[in-house]
Amino acid sequence: MADRDVRMDAEAVVDARRRVKMTTRIKCKHVYLQLKLSFAAQKLRVTETMLMDVLKASLRYQHGVRGAAEIDIALVDFGKEEGTGIVRIHEVDYDKVRTTIERTDTFDGYACTFRIIRASHFLVSLAVDREDE
Repeated sequence: MADRDVRMDAEAVVDARRRVKMTTRIKCKHVYLQLKLSFAAQKLRVTETMLMDVLKASLRYQHGVRGAAEIDIALVDFGKEEGTGIVRIHEVDYDKVRTTIERTDTFDGYACTFRIIRASHFLVSLAVDREDE
């Protein structure tokens, strides 16, 4: 009887191992970017509209009107105090948007800094404050 219990336990371990091997990878269509926009002239305050205008104007400048129109961008969240925002884009457009943000240094004649703080396929991972760690 004891041998049978041991054999059943061994089979349960093998089944548990098979389940782990059969896990699938979740593929997401979207990427969430946490962006920060700041201007050299401190008197300019960043708003939701300004963040999206700078991003869309930069995309039009880098990729043309048609190229910018093909990129779907949605503002998910905006922090007024920090001038940061979270946008959602399609995964296929990530490289275009990333290079556009890295190359943006002026808007309407004002020097600005536009950068990606974090990027993730999962929105919840951007909610964690990394500075406290």
